[in-house]
Amino acid sequence: MRHPPVKAIFEAVSYEGGANIADVAFTDDETGWICGSRSAPAGGGFIAATHDGGRTWVRQAGGEPGMSPCERLFFADATNGWATQSDGSLLRTTDGVRWTRIGRVAPHSRVVFTSPERGFGVGGWRDVHVTTDGGRTWQDGPACHVAYAVDGVAHEESCEPAAIGFAPDGSTGSLVANVECAGAAAVMRTSDAGTTWTPVALLPGVDAHAASVAFADSLTGYLRAGAALMMTSDGGVTWQVTDARPPADAPAVAAAGSVGWMVGARQFTYTLDNGTRWTTRATVFPARVKAFAVLRSGAGYVAGSAGMVYRYRIVPFDYRSPRMITIPSATTFVPPES
Repeated sequence: MRHPPVKAIFEAVSYEGGANIADVAFTDDETGWICGSRSAPAGGGFIAATHDGGRTWVRQAGGEPGMSPCERLFFADATNGWATQSDGSLLRTTDGVRWTRIGRVAPHSRVVFTSPERGFGVGGWRDVHVTTDGGRTWQDGPACHVAYAVDGVAHEESCEPAAIGFAPDGSTGSLVANVECAGAAAVMRTSDAGTTWTPVALLPGVDAHAASVAFADSLTGYLRAGAALMMTSDGGVTWQVTDARPPADAPAVAAAGSVGWMVGARQFTYTLDNGTRWTTRATVFPARVKAFAVLRSGAGYVAGSAGMVYRYRIVPFDYRSPRMITIPSATTFVPPES
């Protein structure tokens, strides 16, 4: 049996005009959040949510001029979420609806959580910071040091953590740090939810300042740093450079199951087979891409400036929607029927 003619598109499900969306997070195909800042005269940071795949959005927090812009979102599940603001304020929700300021982090830092109470922060701080009370308080984590040799001479340098990511199991993870003196990036691995970290790789010539780490499962993970995308198939022990072509902007990688994404304003690069092959398609979004998210089902969302939010969909070939973006030759997103 043949598939009916279909096509892959990004469909506009944008937020109100004038909003600069900094991040997007979804916990299932329909339920998700965006955050950022509203332009003048309204001004102020905001958090908004949808329960219907972006067809409608409800502002849950902010909107007033006094609220600092929201920069990052992280959700452990459909009820437990965190948002960081540009002034270092940390907001938390435990029901997916109401947000409370519960603590502070270093401005412009990133946080990830492996449970509703245990989390990690990098960026802004010199070392990794750890919380065991959901973000109310933070303590210094393990200091970042790396040993290496140059022309047979041993060196030991401090390093600056820049990115951290955990697999869905909450135990396997990688920490990427910049080693300024060596002109390299260091990778450290944990298999016990961040209790201990082991240096596993030093990547010469890699700038980790804008690095991104994403794990699809406990074995498969991706590290994007600059123009390179690296991959691990053994839980972060070893890393290999892929032949993927990362977009020039939006320096991040997202993964779920066998699917991985990298999205820029004019380029969409994806894998459907756990990173074995990466495909690049020209997709011209109307505004700068700031963030994107992909789900295990293959659904995904792209967000950016000017209130831009797009949802990835497979639709009948003759389907039309205002401002939709057709992904050229991307019907391979649909597996053939047996």
